[in-house]
Amino acid sequence: MRLARVGSRLGPGLVAQRVERARDRLERVKGQIDYGFSRSLTQRRSRLQRVEGGLRPERVNSRVMQSRERLAVSAHALRRGFAEVAKSARARLDASGRLLVSLSYQSALKRGYAIVRSDEGLMLRSAAEAGAGSKVSIEFHDGRRDAQILGDRAKSDASVEGGGERASEPRRAAAPSQTRSKPQQKPTDRDKQGSLF
Repeated sequence: MRLARVGSRLGPGLVAQRVERARDRLERVKGQIDYGFSRSLTQRRSRLQRVEGGLRPERVNSRVMQSRERLAVSAHALRRGFAEVAKSARARLDASGRLLVSLSYQSALKRGYAIVRSDEGLMLRSAAEAGAGSKVSIEFHDGRRDAQILGDRAKSDASVEGGGERASEPRRAAAPSQTRSKPQQKPTDRDKQGSLF
């Protein structure tokens, strides 16, 4: 009975109608595919033509020349900037070097100062640190000299206070007189005659 109902639906007219509708749908899909393919092909051909126009030797050479000019300008600016940076850094370095030299203790030695070190190499900052008989090293701006402390100068100075002369200082010679005697003048005839008044 079910087979009879299905058979009634599969009549020749119904089958032909369904085949016709399927053919119509297939034609529409085919038309859409053809239209889309043709449009895509046209767009791709247009882009290819634009690219082909840009790849002509004249335009390629022109772009190469422009790029080369821009590169030369950039390289020149880079070299100039590097030279300015190097010059500024050199000036700062020279200024720092001069400041370092001025603040160095060697500049003080050139002005006449000296550094006294003990026999162990320690810097002596006061006379109390240099005992009598101790060996020291004196550094000048042009070299070092070894020396020995002979005695306490402060005590010897205190012993001669009150008018006494220091043993280490030689006696000063008396300064010659600054006044000169006038040469005697010979008597004139007027002096021999005498004064009338």
